[in-house]
Amino acid sequence: PILGMWMRYQYQVKDRMPFNVSADYHLGNVDRKAMERAWEALLLRHETMRTLFRSLPEGQKMMVEAFDTKKHGLEYIDIQDSEDPDTLSRKLVDERFRTMFDLENGPICKGTLIRISPERTVFFLVIHHILSDAWSRGVMEKELMALYEAFSHGLENPLQPLPFQYRDFGAWYNRRIKNDDSTALKSFWHAMFSPPHPESNLPMDFPENRRTGTYRELLLEDTRDMFRPLSDGEQEHLFGLLVSARSVKGAKYRFVLSEQSKDLLLGLAKKTDTSFFTVMSACLNLYFYRLTGQTDCMTGTMVATRTHKALAGMLGYFMNTMIYRTAIDPSLPFGDYVKSVGETVSNALTHREYPLERLLAEFDVPLDSIGSLFLNFYKVDDQDAMITDFEACHEAVDHVYFDMDLNIGEFPNGIQIECNYNRELFKKETIENIFLNFATFVPLACQNSEVKIAGMKRDGVTK
Repeated sequence: PILGMWMRYQYQVKDRMPFNVSADYHLGNVDRKAMERAWEALLLRHETMRTLFRSLPEGQKMMVEAFDTKKHGLEYIDIQDSEDPDTLSRKLVDERFRTMFDLENGPICKGTLIRISPERTVFFLVIHHILSDAWSRGVMEKELMALYEAFSHGLENPLQPLPFQYRDFGAWYNRRIKNDDSTALKSFWHAMFSPPHPESNLPMDFPENRRTGTYRELLLEDTRDMFRPLSDGEQEHLFGLLVSARSVKGAKYRFVLSEQSKDLLLGLAKKTDTSFFTVMSACLNLYFYRLTGQTDCMTGTMVATRTHKALAGMLGYFMNTMIYRTAIDPSLPFGDYVKSVGETVSNALTHREYPLERLLAEFDVPLDSIGSLFLNFYKVDDQDAMITDFEACHEAVDHVYFDMDLNIGEFPNGIQIECNYNRELFKKETIENIFLNFATFVPLACQNSEVKIAGMKRDGVTK
């Protein structure tokens, strides 16, 4: 995945967008010197935060810079005397979030301390996504605060040395995938992806606009005018690049499933000894089966690959795209299908370290088999972060990378779903109709989990 993002970065020279992970913390009266020292200690601890990327004749290389206060040090901005410090602070944070990092020359991260008043300070952290993920953000926050707490009280660095650095993990991981250690992983995914591969049968308004072809065919077509030809080795790592190259104008449709529907989904998860993710995935697959008649379902999602305890304290990009395959048997009750999805997802997660790009290159799968439905799940436990706007709405977005992908948020008072879709394939009214009916379908499916799929009423499903 790292190589894929690096190639994507080079490819998008003319249309590059910020691709960052960030966090802002509203603090009280901060000891500036102690925070500067804590920031420096954090960067010295993690080579990841001082890493550069270079394309050399022998291949792509990651290089680590020595810490340079002028280049890597903490930025300090005092805005106490401005007319509106709060507005200015938000403006400064937004500007830094949009930082276009230079991965070849660095730095690839930035820390900023903004003094709003004697008792109010904002600390803002932003780092390029190529070497960071949501877990890494939590590690940075925890360690930075531990370092600051120690230094502000005159104590020494309280953190134990890291057992290894991210590039050591990368070297080990690459060796593992290339040698016999990955045999079990490869065998599992080859069985999952064995032909025949299903064709997408989503109810599109403009199916003639859908591009068809295999992974390798479309990759070579979309990168024909790239800065240089791709080697065979690079082609095995570039699912992300292909997705970026074929991005199109899209739209986002946001809607909400009620708290009652959420409770029914969680109740079925408990009844089937599965998870919210599993039940929601099964509901979506069953719903689209009712729309299209397609029983062979391939669903994509992003998964974390921190599979060893030693990786818990590491900064880096530990993510992979996982596509799992399930079959709907209309003669079985829906509850049994939920259980089968749970078993498939569990097995897939056990083998999640195998790179999707490598698998696609090995099979050269038709891209429309895997590019139909991608799901991203998140959970919000904060009781103060309730859903407040229950009205469905549309908005245009600059880039969509799949035919349809859903961001599904589990909130205390309901489920918020954002559907990003390709406007070249779907009309606005079609998307609204699909998910208006889906909102009706979910409680019916959950309440009739013991009914055979073939015998379930068609309420809430419109062809």
